[in-house]
Amino acid sequence: MVNIKRNAKPWSIFLVLLSVYILKGGNGEVIRCIEKERQALLKFKQELDDMFNVLSSWGSEESKKECCKWRGVVCSNMTGHVISLHLNSETLYPYFSPLTGNLSNSLFELHHLISLDLSSNEFNGKIPESIGSLDKLQHLNLSSTSFSGNVPSQLGYLTNLRTLDLGHSSGLVIQNLDWLSKLSSLFLLDLSGLKFTENIETILFQKILVISSLKELYLGGCNFPNHTSPIDVNVNSTSASLCAIDLSGIGLTPSTFQVLFNTGTIPVTSNIHSSPRSYMNFSCLSKLHLSHSHLTGAILELVGAMMSLEVLDLSHNSITGLLPESVGRLSKLELFDVSFNLLEGSISESHLSELHHLKKLDLSYNSLVLNLTTEWIPPFQLDFLDLAYCSMGHRFPTWVQTQSEVSYLDLSSANISDELPERFWDSFPRLTFLNLSHNQISGRLPDLSSKLFGYSTLDLSFNIFSGLVPSFNPNTTFLYLSNNRFFGPISFLSKSNYDVLNLLDLSNNQLSGQIPSSLENTMLTFLDLSNNNFSGKIPNSLCSESTLVTLHLRNNNLSGELPDNLKNCLTLAVLDVGGNKLTGNIPTWIGTPLPMLRVLSIRGNNFFGSIPREICNLREIQILDLSQNNLSGRIPLHCFKNFYYFIQNNRNTQSSMIEGIDIFLDDVFVQWKGQHLEYEGSKPFYLPTLIDLSCNRIEGNIPIEIFQMEGLVYLNLSRNHLRGGINPTIQQMEALECLDLSGNQLSGEIPASLGALPFLEILDLSNNNFSGEIPSGIQLQGFDASTYAGNIGLCGSPLPTCPGNEPPPSDHHGKLDDGDSNDDAFTNQSLIQEFYITIVLGFIVGFWGVIGTLLVKRSWRFAYFNFFDRIHDYVCLKAALYWRRFRGYLTSKLKRIEMDNSKSLSMFLVLVSMYTLKVGNGEGIRCIEREKHALLKLKQEIIDPDNDLSSWGSEENKSECCSWRGVSCRNMHGHVIGLEFFNDGLVIQNVDWLSNLSSLFHLEFWGSRNCLFKCHFPNDTSSVDVYTNSTLSSLYFLDLNGVSSLTSLALHWIFNVSTSLVSLDLSDNELDGPIPDAFGHELVFLEYLDLSGNRFDGGIPNSLQNLRSLKSLDLSHNRITGSLPEGVGELSKLESTRGQISESHLSKLQNLEILDLSHNSLGPRFPTWVHSLSNVSHLDLSCANISDELPESFWDYLPRLAFLNLSHNHISGKLPDLSSKLFVRPSLDLSFNELSGLIPLFHHDTTRLYLSDNKFSGTISSLCRSNYDALFLLDLSNNRLSGQLPNCWESMSLTILDLSNNSFSGKIPNSLGSGLVALFLGNNNFSGELPFGLNNNKILLILDVGGNKLTGKIPTWIGTDYARLAYLNIRGNNFFGSIPPEICHLTQIRILDLSRNNLSGTIPLHCFENFTHLIQKNSSLTDGVRDMIDSPPLLYKEMAKIVVELKGREYEFSTTLYLLKLVDLSSNKIEGDIPTDVFQMKGLLSLNLSRNHLRGHIDPAVHQMESLESLDLSRNKLSGEIPMALGDLPFLDFLDLSNNNFSGNIPPGTQLQGFSASAYAGNIGLCGPPMPRCPEDGPNPPLGDHEQDKGDASGDAFPNQSFLKEFYITIVLGFIVGFWGVVGTLLLRKSWRYAYFNFFDSLCRKAVRRSR
Repeated sequence: MVNIKRNAKPWSIFLVLLSVYILKGGNGEVIRCIEKERQALLKFKQELDDMFNVLSSWGSEESKKECCKWRGVVCSNMTGHVISLHLNSETLYPYFSPLTGNLSNSLFELHHLISLDLSSNEFNGKIPESIGSLDKLQHLNLSSTSFSGNVPSQLGYLTNLRTLDLGHSSGLVIQNLDWLSKLSSLFLLDLSGLKFTENIETILFQKILVISSLKELYLGGCNFPNHTSPIDVNVNSTSASLCAIDLSGIGLTPSTFQVLFNTGTIPVTSNIHSSPRSYMNFSCLSKLHLSHSHLTGAILELVGAMMSLEVLDLSHNSITGLLPESVGRLSKLELFDVSFNLLEGSISESHLSELHHLKKLDLSYNSLVLNLTTEWIPPFQLDFLDLAYCSMGHRFPTWVQTQSEVSYLDLSSANISDELPERFWDSFPRLTFLNLSHNQISGRLPDLSSKLFGYSTLDLSFNIFSGLVPSFNPNTTFLYLSNNRFFGPISFLSKSNYDVLNLLDLSNNQLSGQIPSSLENTMLTFLDLSNNNFSGKIPNSLCSESTLVTLHLRNNNLSGELPDNLKNCLTLAVLDVGGNKLTGNIPTWIGTPLPMLRVLSIRGNNFFGSIPREICNLREIQILDLSQNNLSGRIPLHCFKNFYYFIQNNRNTQSSMIEGIDIFLDDVFVQWKGQHLEYEGSKPFYLPTLIDLSCNRIEGNIPIEIFQMEGLVYLNLSRNHLRGGINPTIQQMEALECLDLSGNQLSGEIPASLGALPFLEILDLSNNNFSGEIPSGIQLQGFDASTYAGNIGLCGSPLPTCPGNEPPPSDHHGKLDDGDSNDDAFTNQSLIQEFYITIVLGFIVGFWGVIGTLLVKRSWRFAYFNFFDRIHDYVCLKAALYWRRFRGYLTSKLKRIEMDNSKSLSMFLVLVSMYTLKVGNGEGIRCIEREKHALLKLKQEIIDPDNDLSSWGSEENKSECCSWRGVSCRNMHGHVIGLEFFNDGLVIQNVDWLSNLSSLFHLEFWGSRNCLFKCHFPNDTSSVDVYTNSTLSSLYFLDLNGVSSLTSLALHWIFNVSTSLVSLDLSDNELDGPIPDAFGHELVFLEYLDLSGNRFDGGIPNSLQNLRSLKSLDLSHNRITGSLPEGVGELSKLESTRGQISESHLSKLQNLEILDLSHNSLGPRFPTWVHSLSNVSHLDLSCANISDELPESFWDYLPRLAFLNLSHNHISGKLPDLSSKLFVRPSLDLSFNELSGLIPLFHHDTTRLYLSDNKFSGTISSLCRSNYDALFLLDLSNNRLSGQLPNCWESMSLTILDLSNNSFSGKIPNSLGSGLVALFLGNNNFSGELPFGLNNNKILLILDVGGNKLTGKIPTWIGTDYARLAYLNIRGNNFFGSIPPEICHLTQIRILDLSRNNLSGTIPLHCFENFTHLIQKNSSLTDGVRDMIDSPPLLYKEMAKIVVELKGREYEFSTTLYLLKLVDLSSNKIEGDIPTDVFQMKGLLSLNLSRNHLRGHIDPAVHQMESLESLDLSRNKLSGEIPMALGDLPFLDFLDLSNNNFSGNIPPGTQLQGFSASAYAGNIGLCGPPMPRCPEDGPNPPLGDHEQDKGDASGDAFPNQSFLKEFYITIVLGFIVGFWGVVGTLLLRKSWRYAYFNFFDSLCRKAVRRSR
């Protein structure tokens, strides 16, 4: 862009230069330069550093006295004055800056200068203010000169200036541009890359465009403030009329663009002083640079009027729509670049037919299709052609071969499936860059040694080329041939001297033979020969030059030892030789001369011997993989602490290894969580930290420093001979995600600290000698039993229960005898008699008034109990979910308390005492007798139904209290220092025993999930005062979480028991009233305070500001009003807080990382104080009543933000380009707002992206403009998006994709993922067939394509390739043909919806019996809850929002989706009988076969459908009688058998006869209630004319008013007994309920049969 501008300067400059040289003093023999000016030039030279001696012609020698002959100096032919000084580097010394130093003031003594050009040099300091003295100056060029500071306003004195170029000097700042208006003759202005202090609108419309003479303006890459102001313009005849403009990289607002180009309506914020006209002179406009300007919409329609355009650059914007044909009429166009936009549609010859002068054409990274005929010959000869990601058809475009002048050609990802034409390589004699990658090009390559030009780059990767690798041009620098089918040796390297070859990638081919030693003649930085069949030894010459950074030789057949010459590769960062047959010892030189090595993989070879100690010197290592060899010996001690990235947590490993080398071109292959994964090239090089020593013969103990590596993510030591145990310090491995220690000889107990690792996902401890009970908690007990298999002494969930922990048998004795309790109840016998009479009457009313109706009215019965069942299921489900979240939060909190490296010494002592000083079996240590008696007293006060404290006792074998469960003692003196109570059945009566445990500093009463813990603390002040400050003065850690009986007196006890507390957890209790001031007065050493989940009310006490050491404060889930005291802002150590917060609180909270203000009222304006949270990484402002636009500067003030949730607000506006915003692996939730516009670019490392339920529009082709390889969840549902789906999904790692409820059209792309778990494309306008590429998603659980225009047959691969599919929805499309029998292989299916299509044929036989979840009935709700909780796809932000038709209406299911089991084949053309196995699906909830052509009858086996709630067989041709077994379905509450040919009597009973007549309408032969009576039953009886007046009957029932009162009291009591005594048990016990009502139903049926 810059070169084009420089080479196309206006004609005025040409005339100036021409005049300068015409006036030049010939050869200098007649005219001698002025002596004063000669001396000034010499002084100017003295201040410069001329490193290349370009001013050698300047001097004071006799032979050099004629300064007019000096290089770069031009004198006037008439006066001899110096009139031009041209010292730019392009003429003096191209590609370098030859002159450096200071700019001498002597230069400004040349008062006759007309032209001054000092560009592309490196001058120090500022532009001298004295430059204003050159008042005759017409042309000034100081571009790229390294000047810094403010641009002097004295430039305004140069009133004769016609061209001013200060561009590309990034250090220059323009504070005030008012002086520019004085330059009334200015023709060209170049301020590119400068920094301004005023916004773009002010600079453009008030400072620059007021100069009427200005024709060319270049502001590309300038830095303007973010704030905008109303546009104040005065467009008139004295305003500029530009013929060339460059505003690239600025980011124009729509209003600025409209005013600049006079398009559409001028915004109301503008201040137009006269009739608007365009600042662009379309008739002469030759250059238009608007790249990276945030342009949107279909603005290309403007281009048709710019007939003089030579340069048009609109790249890297969000321009939409079609490319207009008017572009083809721009006959003067030389450069046309619209790459990286959102254009779509086709390109025909009419778009290009008149572009005779075109030299550069770039249409890449759009959704364009080139429809050009094979005979077409372009009218232009291009130098640059980039059509990447443009569809060019299967045949190779012949018109491209006519471009013989092209030097840059990119046709990658162009859907070409053809062989290269024979004359292809001869068609481009000037070609230096060629990219044909990611196509399907086949054939063999010819000899290319004389092809291409200069230092060339060739990329033919990801095609299907075959044959031998040919010779290439010796000047080739980058050569990509990976992922093809080349075979044979690579002898081409020996046929020529590739001394400039920098990168060679031949991976993933079929190459063989030995690696040639001629590689020593190259300057390779990257070499990848992996995944081939190379054999022999690795040549010694591979590192003759120390330039190699990456070496990949994995998965070949290489043998021998690692050559010693590899130690010469001092810059080596990646060494991957895994998967070969290498042998020998691991060389010691690996650790000493390779200081930059980050990846070392020798896995899958035959190395033997011990691990050399020198390997510990690899300080930069990130991946150390020595697995699958024959290594023996021990793991070196004190080794791993040297590995910087393993020891340091949260290090950003996304960086280059060597300055000047782009490590992003690399890829690394590792075994990750049991799978082989490749961290591919061209992606950000974000590597996990990994150690894999598995499958060797390593022995000895695991060194303790391995368990202290805070930054390690993956550790695999499996299948060795390791002994010893797991050190409790494993809790320090905060980043660990995968741990595999299986197949060793490890022993001892599993430490509880292993359960504190927050990110642990994969754990395998199987086949060892571990013993004892698996520590309690979801983290460890949530793993599968296979995790612990093969450890004989191990017990506890998920393994069998440990001996002694079995629940005791229930005791049926000792029941209270209530018979005597009524002896004195009523002394009056008559009153007792009346009581019994009325209570019986009340019982009858209470029981039969409810139960009677439920017995008679079956539909009421089912509706009644279903209502309570659903409430019960909902409560259980919510409880399970909240418990899971709470445990996750609790685990994270405990981890922070126990593992934070910045903890005070006191907390460290707590952990050390608990885990490293704990008395194992009590041998050699005797506990203090006084403390032992205190503990035994405690046991007497504890109700222990599970015998959890069986190890506590006074017997001889239990005399050592330090070995009792939950008790920790100090090794030195035996004092009890820690007590832990975790069992949910313990009930502790009081805490008097604490007075004798003076050394206790860790006390934990952890509440159970059912809140059964009861701790009765002192109930009066006098007893509280017994516990003085000295009693438990060592207590640092007190956890009373979930102790529901705590009172304010208990708080008083806490404030007195120990003033040294560091951590206090009182969360999830029932504490109420105001928060006591004593927290801030008595507990001044607190670092962690958790009061969440209580009932505190009122304000927050000011005393909290006294807690100067406080790091974590949680006051959430209370009834607190007001705000935090201002003094909280002084707590500079505070790292996280939840609750109400204001701007003043944030002024000194420099460590604040987590801020959650969700469900608070922060609106309606967006809170501006958020900008001060520079260290926040987690920000949640969801549900905050914000109704505002996001500030433009919002994204720039939070550099560490990795989690952002602004969902469920009313935020509006458009999103900017976010590709450089947020932090590592960010998660972004902007759903449920009112955001609009196009989907912008996001950070390439984004993991979760929720944009659903907004007003986004346009296409989503922006997803192809960056490599979102970390994105695993994308939700764009419920927007206004349209267009075709891009074809770039294979580069993402999506697990869940939701594009439903939009207006997408076209075909579903073949590349749509390979690891999807859930795919939602419903309710769009997709057409065509289901693409075969979808079958790559082998783990798909949910496929929803309903509500589209898809056609074709149902693919057979749905049944064969989707083994895990649970939900299939293709409803509302145009599928035809029969249901394929392969669909019967979907054994895990829960929802099968094929309705509203054109399917025909019969229902496959013996098909539904394969559907496991539909055939089997869930045994309990708990199983269902567990399935749902363990199924990640259903928990990601309620992603599984599925709409189904149930009971005649559409419902949306989300969190309860796991409960739904449905088959819907309705509204098709299916015929034949209903197979018997359909009626045997015990687990099915809903069956809809309506609106088909089905025949036959309802099989009596329908009674097996015990869970069925909805049955719709309407509008078929079914016949026969309705089987009585249909009435046995206990939950059926929706039935539709209408419009069939059923006949006979509707079976009696409230179940079937309780439905309305519409359920049976349209069946002529059907009779019986609710239809008309059958003929054999006689006519319907008339309604009675007389009814008893019940009001009168009760009027005289009880004349005695007092007795009436007693009657009502006792009848209510009877009602309660009668109702809840029976109905209550039926609500709680389903089995009793079923047995009870089945008994009455069977009696009813027997009675009906006998009556017949």
